[in-house]
Amino acid sequence: MRKARAKGSTPGVIYRAGEAAVAVGFDGAALSAIFRKSNDPNTIVHINLGGQNFPCLIREIQRNPLSRRVEHVDFHHVKPGERVRVRVAVTTSGRAAGVRAGGQLRLLARAVNLMCDSYQVPGSVNIDVTALETGRFIKASQLELPEGASIMFAQDFNVVTVEGKVK
Repeated sequence: MRKARAKGSTPGVIYRAGEAAVAVGFDGAALSAIFRKSNDPNTIVHINLGGQNFPCLIREIQRNPLSRRVEHVDFHHVKPGERVRVRVAVTTSGRAAGVRAGGQLRLLARAVNLMCDSYQVPGSVNIDVTALETGRFIKASQLELPEGASIMFAQDFNVVTVEGKVK
């Protein structure tokens, strides 16, 4: 890894099911640019290695705590149709009934773990909170997910609520 950094490249590892991991070096600034453009950490990155194309999801990014520059990346090689576990952001839409009554909307889980096709990872899971009243919750099991996606949890948990006074 030190040798790769000394040459100006960022080290990484491609993990492939049933095969040995492959060490790679790449331009960290180019990877950061890809994420700024897509604004999605679950973007599939195509790595060309020895004339062979490896579509990969990023599993972990290590950054320098001061400069925030990418120092190391773990990639997971994916194939079309393969189901993968990903963490996806939660967003809300609409104005909750409890908010209209003076309450405050509170997002309890900013992201959820999904199992879905590697080439159909949603950018986010949207929750319509229009009917949500003060003191009520929307649970993970109640989320409307894209076709083919399933939520992963050991116990059902609250994702969003409205707190405040009931009028």
